[in-house]
Amino acid sequence: MRTRRRNYLIATVLLLFARAVDARTTTLMTWADQELAPYVVSQLTEHPRFKGETVVFVALQDGAPAPITNALVLELRDRLVNAVIDEPAVTIGWQTDHVGRDGPAIDCTRDIVHYYIGLEVDRLIDDRHRVTLRVLDATDRSWVTGTSQSWEGRLTRAQKKAFSQSMTDEYFRGSREVPFSPTQTDLLAARLAHELTCNLLRQVGGEYVIAADSASERSAQLAGALELVRNNLAGNPALQITTNSGVANATLVGKAHPIAGDLHQYWVTITPTGTATELPAISASTYVRLPYSARVPVAAANPGPASAPLPVSAPNNDLITPLYVVEPRQRSSCYRRGWPSRKVRVVGSDHTIARGECFWLQTRPERDVAMFLLNYQVIHGLVSLTGRRCGNSSAWLDARADKTLQFPAPDDDRVSASAWQGHAGLESFYAIAVSNDRAARELAVLVEQLPTRCALSATQGLSGSALEAWLARLGSFNNRWQHAVDWQAVRVEHVY
Repeated sequence: MRTRRRNYLIATVLLLFARAVDARTTTLMTWADQELAPYVVSQLTEHPRFKGETVVFVALQDGAPAPITNALVLELRDRLVNAVIDEPAVTIGWQTDHVGRDGPAIDCTRDIVHYYIGLEVDRLIDDRHRVTLRVLDATDRSWVTGTSQSWEGRLTRAQKKAFSQSMTDEYFRGSREVPFSPTQTDLLAARLAHELTCNLLRQVGGEYVIAADSASERSAQLAGALELVRNNLAGNPALQITTNSGVANATLVGKAHPIAGDLHQYWVTITPTGTATELPAISASTYVRLPYSARVPVAAANPGPASAPLPVSAPNNDLITPLYVVEPRQRSSCYRRGWPSRKVRVVGSDHTIARGECFWLQTRPERDVAMFLLNYQVIHGLVSLTGRRCGNSSAWLDARADKTLQFPAPDDDRVSASAWQGHAGLESFYAIAVSNDRAARELAVLVEQLPTRCALSATQGLSGSALEAWLARLGSFNNRWQHAVDWQAVRVEHVY
């Protein structure tokens, strides 16, 4: 009897141990597909808390939905979305990039989110990671108890790479943190048309009639966007588009308002005209980045230091190639001294950088030049990144023809990623090339009047009226030495 009981206890312990081992060795995607996804489906379809409620699957960071996350979280998120997308009892919030998935019908109820189904990946010791799922009540911003799930274990090489790769969550596209780009006018128009449609459907009476050719676009950078908005509005029961301008009682107008740097808020408004004064104006808005030019025409009005710190144009003398942002393919390289010669990628003339990422600046002179590097932040003002205060022999860098110039240089103390983790927002970098020795010495006197950023932390620079006076002197210098000066600019947006 004792033998059987002892054998039973041993078998029970072995079974529990086997289950524990199995739980520890379950791979991430196996857990996501076989355990997490079925759990989420059962909660959303069976629990009365979620009945008739709209949910959105997001990445979490610091207890809040994160517009900028990593590729691993988004892959896990997409697996959960695919698991519930065909469940009729589950209502997923409306997304711009899912236009047409539900057919031509407009469902404005999906605009109001009740719950965020959030995923977060954290790195632990011993090269292990933890994946956590939590549910956030969107109304009172409190966690829903009893819904948390987690996994701990080791990631595959591909998953580690995905975890280190920063990505944008397209659900937030159009927000201040993740604005549209000028190449996404179709998505921008779909979002604005959806918002306008829902606002129109909330009107209890009256019909707006817009002429087919009445769209008025005030933003040249978004040419064609308003036409797309009007086309997306076709078929709306509260609005009619007519070819007879004589019966039109409203106009469709779009306008971009500058916010900071190249960030704009784009508004589209349906405005009643003539005798239709009883109808209210209907508006919708979204955020967008508009094209930025490093070369501002001399005859153009000064846009002000906040949007373009250098208000004069540089003659196109082709002294240097465009200034580019370069980042390592692996985030771990951010914290190593020296330049990773192969595992890098050029990400373009504009770049958005998330927490924990880093970048370098790169250009190539077409001939031997003296190179001056400047940095402008709206919060801190304009500073020099080169100069005698930083231990250099002169106020500029000697740049040789056809030899790539990298900044920070491999032996620079600022080569660490933390050197460029500035405040959230937009900053600009300028590379000014001078091909004449006398002009270089003259510009050096001017540049040395700027505060120099030598340390890793940001430095308070020239701003306000002092900056405007300095820019005026720079304009005079440029006019005198047009044949020997060229410059390039690049912007970096910090999103934390």
